[in-house]
Parts: sequence; C-alpha cells; structure tokens
Amino acid sequence: MDLIFKGKSKIDEKWYEGYYFVKDDALKNKPRHLIVRDNKGGGPVTIDEPVYGHTVGVYTGLEIDGTKVFTKDILTSDGIDYEIIYSDHVLGFLMVNTIEVTSSIAVNFNTIKPLTEARILNMEFKERY
Repeated sequence: MDLIFKGKSKIDEKWYEGYYFVKDDALKNKPRHLIVRDNKGGGPVTIDEPVYGHTVGVYTGLEIDGTKVFTKDILTSDGIDYEIIYSDHVLGFLMVNTIEVTSSIAVNFNTIKPLTEARILNMEFKERY
C-alpha cells in the first residue's frame, strides 16, 4: 500500500489527496508543504498543490462508508469527538477523545480507543478546519 496523504489547499481551501513532501522556499525562507497529485484533467502528469502543513494527515487504511480515514480527522459518535492519531507506543492508529482547553488540548486517556472500533461505534466525520 502506498502512503497517501491529504491536506487543505492554500489556493482554493479544498482537500487534496496524494503524495506529501516539504520543499524549501528560498524566497520566503520557510518550507512549502505540497501534496503531489495526479492531474485527471490532462496536461502535466502531476500537480503540486500547496497545502497548510498543520492540516496534512496520513491515510490509516480504514474507510467509513467509502470515505478514507486520515490522521487528524475528527470522528464523532453520540456527541463525543475523537481525533485520529498515530501512536509510536502501540505502533498503530488510535481515536482519542480530545477536549480543547484554551490553547492546548487535554486528553482523557480513559477514552483512547483503537481505530478499528470506529465501525463498531457508528462513527461519523466532522469537519476539523
């Protein structure tokens, strides 16, 4: 399975999937985050789509109702929001119940669930950004 990423475009605010890379922008002296995607409308083979770095997530391999689940996605069930994260400790994807507190995020560790439970909990997508 190829690694697939998604990110929100800086140009048209749409979400795009493809390969992700960071490129140095010498003129602005900061990195450019890009999603490289196929051009399905013809023309060049790929298109470099500038995206907001904080929106980039990696495909988890799970789909809910035909929609791919990525890290940083927010899923909701019974009024509880879960952010999808990757954990180095379990070497896998988790759903974490997050409670936003001013500028930080407090995590309720009693409500961490494996991502595989998303189908059981009848999760729905919620827009994050």
